[in-house]
Amino acid sequence: MHENDFFNEDLLCALAGVAGEDNVLMSEPMREHTTFKIGGPADVFVTPDTEQGLVATLDTCYRCDLPLTVVGNGSDLLVGDKGIRGVVVALGEGLSDITVDGTHVTAAAGALLSDVAAAAAEADAELLWNEAQRFFKRLSHVAADVDPKCAGTGFVYAAGKGRDDRKGACKRQVAL
Repeated sequence: MHENDFFNEDLLCALAGVAGEDNVLMSEPMREHTTFKIGGPADVFVTPDTEQGLVATLDTCYRCDLPLTVVGNGSDLLVGDKGIRGVVVALGEGLSDITVDGTHVTAAAGALLSDVAAAAAEADAELLWNEAQRFFKRLSHVAADVDPKCAGTGFVYAAGKGRDDRKGACKRQVAL
């Protein structure tokens, strides 16, 4: 750790008390926490694993007027050889919950973007499948014929039962 007036044993104990003793590291090399594997030490590196721990850690830093840097997974993070002065709070696995409710995705701050995208894609695929099933169920009473004028366009001509008027066939298309 660099010589500074920010940290004393009481302050470190306070951080350990709110974030967890195993979640507070001194002079932690930032190269261990960046995808580019570069960077000098953080004076204090904190990894709270609950939302309450995060709030308490941030509150402690603000109340004590400590220099604070919040980082995520370390993607696209460049840290100089001199490191980061003050407290680095890393949002990680303990803060990575993802919930999906229909088309609404909620992700905690520590969630990996790839995991959020995968959850959204999975939800979207399920939603699209359900919508397709409802769509075709509604059309089950309709006779669907491919109109020669629209061949190869991905459209079908939907004609109601008993209808033989096919003038302007592309006007009654249903996109698939």
